[in-house]
Amino acid sequence: MGRPINLYSFMDIMNTTKDDQLINSMLRLCDDSIVHNPEQFFRKKELQNLYQFSEKLLPMLTNIPKADNYFIGYSVSIGITRQFDVLRFSTKKVVNIELKDCMPSDGLEAIRRQLIKNQLFLKVLGKEIISCTYIADTETIYMLTADDELSTIEVEKLGRLIPMDSLDINELESQQLTNFIISPYSETDRFVSHTYFLTDQQETKKNQIMQSNSKKIGIIGRAGTGKSILLFDLAQTWVKKGKKVLVVFVGQLNNYSSISEKFGFEITPIRFMDSEKILEGEYDIVLVDEAQRLSTEQYSFFTNIETKIILSVDHLQIFHPSENDRNIEGEIEKNSNFEVVNLGKKVRTDKELADFINKLMDLSARNISPHDYNNISINYFESSQVAKEFIDDKVIHDGWNSIEFTEYRTKSAGRLTKSMISRHSLSTHEVVGREYDKVIIVIDSLVRRSDDGKLIYMRNDRYPYLEMSLLLEGLTRVRSKLMLVVVNNADMYVDIQRNLLSWKNDQLAGIKTYDKELNYDSWDNAIENLEIPVNGIMYKASKVEYIEKTRKVKVSYFAVESI
Repeated sequence: MGRPINLYSFMDIMNTTKDDQLINSMLRLCDDSIVHNPEQFFRKKELQNLYQFSEKLLPMLTNIPKADNYFIGYSVSIGITRQFDVLRFSTKKVVNIELKDCMPSDGLEAIRRQLIKNQLFLKVLGKEIISCTYIADTETIYMLTADDELSTIEVEKLGRLIPMDSLDINELESQQLTNFIISPYSETDRFVSHTYFLTDQQETKKNQIMQSNSKKIGIIGRAGTGKSILLFDLAQTWVKKGKKVLVVFVGQLNNYSSISEKFGFEITPIRFMDSEKILEGEYDIVLVDEAQRLSTEQYSFFTNIETKIILSVDHLQIFHPSENDRNIEGEIEKNSNFEVVNLGKKVRTDKELADFINKLMDLSARNISPHDYNNISINYFESSQVAKEFIDDKVIHDGWNSIEFTEYRTKSAGRLTKSMISRHSLSTHEVVGREYDKVIIVIDSLVRRSDDGKLIYMRNDRYPYLEMSLLLEGLTRVRSKLMLVVVNNADMYVDIQRNLLSWKNDQLAGIKTYDKELNYDSWDNAIENLEIPVNGIMYKASKVEYIEKTRKVKVSYFAVESI
């Protein structure tokens, strides 16, 4: 983590030319990662540029405090690559100064683009941003205006704009990648104001798609890889280039008219899609989100028309057995007309939440670490009515979003075979493509843990959807805090406490909880199996006893580690 420097101190160090070690020590203090990534830090020429800029600026600073707490050569390393030459943070403002020897080959437009991108990143702090570039050979300062244009600014005026107060911490250090990633469906204002950022991977894939001549492109990625924001960013970019764009959402989208109006391009649920307009060439490009849920006829329509089509899919986010059978993702992969773009790396990188979800769904999941799970809570209620009152209060007064299995009525008799506990809950089908900071998930009495450690559901033949897929969809909508509400299912409450929430503390305390019990015909067989591997988990015996009634030797095991 880098330390800030006072500009007067910087000048004195640079003026002490007898010993380069002084400058090297300053650079090490400004950013100790220089040892590992020296190419990412200031070059000698950049130091000279900063010296020249400081020499002009310091006489214009009316107070010594204005020269304090400048961070130099800061590189962001959270999955998004961004380097800032000079940053200064205060209570209400952020100052960003970029340094250049001379005018870039692309001229002022290159300067403008860099400052705009920097501002997009800094906007997450919610402060006024002063963005400038200093050109050393002409001693000119360009400032980004409120309408994203460049204007020259005198150094005296810049000195007046720099606030008196400053912070000795780099506020970007505390930011996580998830703060820069949005869901365009639920955070429309942030998309419109462009207060989001594409990761390096997304930028690479976007450029690949923009430069592709293919008429059919399939974007494949799992939950959390940023498919929707990439799709919407592509749509926005094409609109700016004068293209007529249609975004089709394969699912429920109640506010599509207002979203379309805000975004400046047409968005529609697939059930309201006008196929004739597409066939008549009304649109240059059609982008389809959640395409894994397309019917066979819909998929055939998109693959056989001349319009440029982009399908975004994730086979793991299916809700109905028929969607699994159709396997649209597999069809895209084997269709030679499609250029396939894979989003492999997740951008929602909260390790604690990801590990919890993976281990909850499957106790034998690999590469899972014990956590404190401070952002995950659990509540047990025997009564659905009490659970309802609890959920209602959390949603209405505390800003939580409750997600439950989608309700279903039989087509023949109109009988409700699945109902939500709270009328304030969102159905799983409503939250596809969206994310929420605080999410409640209901675990009802039909959720079980199978013998091989996987979470399963005692299926209702009259319910058409895949319950575990619905549960996983709800869990992956959470951004910051997760609350489980367990209703009339004591076994699952104990399971989650024992295998997840208390896992780390139990390991530290050496507590041996019985996770498995097996019966053997003889003492010899039991002694031979004091340690057993089962489905990727090593179990160790902690209790061996002879049961007179069954004439069996019972061995109680606890889980030691994943293998």
